[in-house]
Amino acid sequence: GKTTLLQTAVMSLIHNYSPEDVNIYLMDFGGWNMGIFRNFPHVGGVANDNEDVKIEKLVQLLERKLIERKERFSDIGVGSCQAYRQATGEKIPDIVLVLDNFAPVLQLYPDLDSFFIRLTREGGNYGIYFLVSANNPMALGFKVNQNIKMAVALNMSDKSDYQGIVGRTDGLEPENKEGRGLVKGTPPLEFQAALPAYGENESERVRKIKELAEKMNRKWEGKRALPIPIMPDFIAYGSLAGAGMKLGLSVREVEPVCLPDKGLHYMPVVGCPGSGKTNMLAVLAKQVMV
Repeated sequence: GKTTLLQTAVMSLIHNYSPEDVNIYLMDFGGWNMGIFRNFPHVGGVANDNEDVKIEKLVQLLERKLIERKERFSDIGVGSCQAYRQATGEKIPDIVLVLDNFAPVLQLYPDLDSFFIRLTREGGNYGIYFLVSANNPMALGFKVNQNIKMAVALNMSDKSDYQGIVGRTDGLEPENKEGRGLVKGTPPLEFQAALPAYGENESERVRKIKELAEKMNRKWEGKRALPIPIMPDFIAYGSLAGAGMKLGLSVREVEPVCLPDKGLHYMPVVGCPGSGKTNMLAVLAKQVMV
């Protein structure tokens, strides 16, 4: 029931907070069941385990958010989101990264190890949180695991794992049924996980979640979660915002690249045959003529 519990947690965030309060991003290394949330205005995107570029861009987005918040908090002289909001009156959203099935992550993307260590070590102070499922506590690695203070254990095949996950249990074990588990505490407590939506079966629950996403997406008029910045196949003329002459989008941040429209007297456009020089000249000329 690990994936179901993650889905329930996501639905809880969606029901209790607006997209201006919480932004959610999902990485799915399991059965690709988290895509049902992609149309909620709270959700900036879902990256499956085979989407290399999307995962890279999501990591870059979260790293950039972490650096930006560290700099902004430092300028004000505060060390937490709550203190920053109190000091500035600015409403910045919490960010939650939800990852289903951590086991294959570092096998497929070994370079992400440092990112998850930094995220779990520093993210909480800056309103960036991590919710992850794994088959056993060692799947996360020691450096990531030691940064995580809260955990729940669903039914485990090795009974000795309960103590390592939730603390001393004094023989307490959850009943062997789906959704039953122990939550970390002193002492640990047994709980029954809720389903993410009402329905007699999984297909009915998925249908209701998608219907709610469509309704919220249609009705919500405020700020939404920033989408994972993916380079589009086609950039339409006039679709870019920004001051000056618009050249296109940067590859790393996928943000508008602009030139100043004053004080620029000469600019060569260089490239091999068929690279797009003529098209670039046409785009620049069209902007000059406006």
